Amino acid sequence: MPANTPVSVESYPLVIRDKRSLEFTVTRSVMKLFKTGSATVISDFQKFFELLPVTYQIDIRTARFLEKFMTSDNGICMLFESHAKIGRNKMFSTYGDVHSVSDLRCATDELYVFLLVTVSIVINSSYCLQVACLLNSLFTC
Repeated sequence: MPANTPVSVESYPLVIRDKRSLEFTVTRSVMKLFKTGSATVISDFQKFFELLPVTYQIDIRTARFLEKFMTSDNGICMLFESHAKIGRNKMFSTYGDVHSVSDLRCATDELYVFLLVTVSIVINSSYCLQVACLLNSLFTC
């Protein structure tokens, strides 16, 4: 890793709380951009523009950083290579059968699409249930 390489969020250990805080900030910014308070609009925006949630993006960047760290010729990096490998493997194991950054990207994409479909089904079924209840109340005396 060259000395002039900028280091960002991926080089720091983040807990779930920190990732969710960043996610909240991005979501609120997009809500203000589109002048909406609807989570459906925001999830549609993320889906159409292929914008993964911040949590997934941070995990992908962290895995990429750890792989570069492990292959560096720097003596200090070589000293902590085993710790980087443990951290990377731990992150990979949280997503299932993942062995590389490209596998991680595919796993997060699949997971995100699954979540969008699930939320869409829940929202649509909830909406249909509300319409059915409304129609039922209109036609019962």
